[in-house]
This record gives sequence, C-alpha cells and structure tokens, in this order.
Amino acid sequence: MIVLGSTYLPVMNVLEGKLEDGMILRPFDTNKPLAEQITDVHVLVLGSQQVTAGDIAAAPNLKLIQQHGRGLDSLDRDAAKKAGIKVANVTGGNSIAVAEHSLALILYMAKQFNKMPHSISERISGAPAGMEISGKTLAIIGLGSSGEELAKRAKCLGMRVLATKAHPNVKP
Repeated sequence: MIVLGSTYLPVMNVLEGKLEDGMILRPFDTNKPLAEQITDVHVLVLGSQQVTAGDIAAAPNLKLIQQHGRGLDSLDRDAAKKAGIKVANVTGGNSIAVAEHSLALILYMAKQFNKMPHSISERISGAPAGMEISGKTLAIIGLGSSGEELAKRAKCLGMRVLATKAHPNVKP
C-alpha cells in the first residue's frame, strides 16, 4: 500500500512511525502536478494541496483521502464520492495551533510589534506604546474547536469574549 503524504513535516513524522510492514510513505513533490504523483497511491494525506476531479480520475487505486486538518474545501468531494473514495478529516485536530496563532496575531497588533524596528533604529525610547488587551473585548465569529481554544486563552489574559456559533446547541 502506498501513502502519499502531506508537505507538513509533523504529520509526516507521525505517519512514518505508524506504517505497517509493506506500506510505503512518499512525500508530495511540490514541483510535479498531483495527478502525476497519485497514479499508484492508495491513501492520500492532504495538507493544503488542491485535489481536482482530474487528479481523482488519475488515481485508480485511491481508496481514502485524509485531510490532516479540519477543512475539505481544497478537495472536489463530488468527484471523490463518484469514484467511491472515502474522505475524512480531523475536526479540531489543529485547534490549539490555530488558537495560539490567532492570539499571537492579536498580541502583535496590540503591542505594535511591526513598529519596533523603526523605533529601535531611530532610538525612540518608549515607542511604540501599544495597548493592553486585558479588559478588551474579543469577538469570535464561529465558536468551533479553534474558537473555544482561543476563548480560553483570551479569558486567561483578562479579555471579555463574545462569540457566535452556527449551531448553538451542538458542542464543537
């Protein structure tokens, strides 16, 4: 069985340690079209790669397309369904990473880190001042797994959190 893996190194490292005898793991070659790489592949592990109906048609052995994150918007799901290929994702699988990244961007903007190189080179003391985020309100549109993780972290920093959810009675 051949598995064509993501370009995301942490996923590849985990996959490599879980393969059974006879299974082969190949990484994507970003210099080649996907259709050329999947003619003999049984399992496709996606990162941000686009998978078109043409790619799926070029993969007669393909049985599973696994997205290592949440979204499936880079995949032609109708073509996969017509070809009898199972499609799966990992809902919430990277929610902590997304929340931490979002928080880092919030702090970057609040503390005006983008202005620091200028202040340092011009020897401007006390600039940029930035602002404190404690006591500020954070609005989260879409309180799924990532939104919940962001809300937890924002609350720890003293922020007030408001959020919306498409299905309020469903736990992410």
